[in-house]
Amino acid sequence: YNGEYIDKYMSYTFKFLWKNSTECVRRPVLFNNYDHGGIRLVSISSKIKAFHIYHILSWLFAEEKPKWHSFATYWINRQLGRYYPGLIRNDVCQSFVMSDFYFSALESFKYYLECVNDLPDTICRVKHIYWKLIDFAAESPRVINIFPRVDFKIAFSSSLSKFNPPCVRSMNWKIVHDILPVNVILSRFNITNNIKCLFCPAPETISHLFVDCPIGNEIRSKVIELSNIVYGHNIIMNFDTQCVLYNIFSLQVTKRQKEVILILINLAKW
Repeated sequence: YNGEYIDKYMSYTFKFLWKNSTECVRRPVLFNNYDHGGIRLVSISSKIKAFHIYHILSWLFAEEKPKWHSFATYWINRQLGRYYPGLIRNDVCQSFVMSDFYFSALESFKYYLECVNDLPDTICRVKHIYWKLIDFAAESPRVINIFPRVDFKIAFSSSLSKFNPPCVRSMNWKIVHDILPVNVILSRFNITNNIKCLFCPAPETISHLFVDCPIGNEIRSKVIELSNIVYGHNIIMNFDTQCVLYNIFSLQVTKRQKEVILILINLAKW
């Protein structure tokens, strides 16, 4: 397969995900499962390797030999004999040189042996092989090392719950990964010199903005209060966020303050 085209495709994919801005989470992390901080982004190269490996395992262990079995025997029987001595035979035609496809397939198979650290003795589904490859090359999110006492498996899975709307899932995922662009984080990259909160003099960290900030707490309490008035129960329902922003607070807000307030309202609603 052409690695240049795969790299170009993945580059476009990451640009789309991050909207042509800075990639705040390392790429290998995004391939992980949800409970490991990823978004199950498909790795094209690993998927191709999985199909290569499945092809070889089918040739080795399939109960009913595929139609192409004799063809594959010609190309790879001699090379696989070093791993499975029982394959070494002199009564079949075997090539000393492999075709391009079987050369790539054998390289993928060698990599798979490093992943499982053992010789496979049965055929596996492509999906199973793919996740073996992903787990072998996986990277842990940076935030796990920053907060080692937190059970991030629960946090990561909850942040992407399908019961939440997409905007809330996206915001929760950024909060859990500690990549929300608050002033303290922006100052680390010299994007801003001001680390103060938008609404009070305290430093603007993620925990301050969503837990300790008095304005943030007021917004959440007002949203819950309004939902109880409108709907008469404690389940927070969907309603017009502009009503909360303009009619309740009546603030002369900047563009960024408006964005943050709308985020707080959306999170409070759900």
